[in-house]
Amino acid sequence: MSKACFIIVRQPVEKSAQNYLGMDRDPFGSHTDVPEPLVLEGMALLDVPSEKVEISYRTFWKKLCDRGYDQYDLLALGAQHGDDWEFLGYDVGEKTERCWSVITHWNDFLEPEAIKSWQIMLNHNGLFTDLSDAKALLAVYLNSNDPDMGWATDGWGEQPDWYDVIPIYRYRTVS
Repeated sequence: MSKACFIIVRQPVEKSAQNYLGMDRDPFGSHTDVPEPLVLEGMALLDVPSEKVEISYRTFWKKLCDRGYDQYDLLALGAQHGDDWEFLGYDVGEKTERCWSVITHWNDFLEPEAIKSWQIMLNHNGLFTDLSDAKALLAVYLNSNDPDMGWATDGWGEQPDWYDVIPIYRYRTVS
């Protein structure tokens, strides 16, 4: 991904030493904790023109926090730099609207011993800090026998090109 896309996701309910803070978390609107008008306003962000998308997401996320709905994170998936954004690590998965992560679903295609060897490479955010480790997992996944590989919201692809290593940034300023 060369430019960032933005999503709002729910923070983990349980805090642990190695939370998964990547892209494959419950998306905003999937819980009933936010009033429907706010959910609809958040869903309308999908239609914002690209030149206004970052500021629109930042403004909406701040509105959520100001109204007490602070259990959500605003993430930038892809290249994002600046003091307002905290780099969490690299996720591996689909660069589609699904935000499907290999890390959260590796039980479906890796043996338990292999999973343990990958888990020790994850940082405290449950993501890779080392880009080469993330690329290695992507290669393992692409060579795996995952029966769902190739499925996306727009249909099936025999040789999908939508898998990638995705840098994850969290917006951290509410001022």
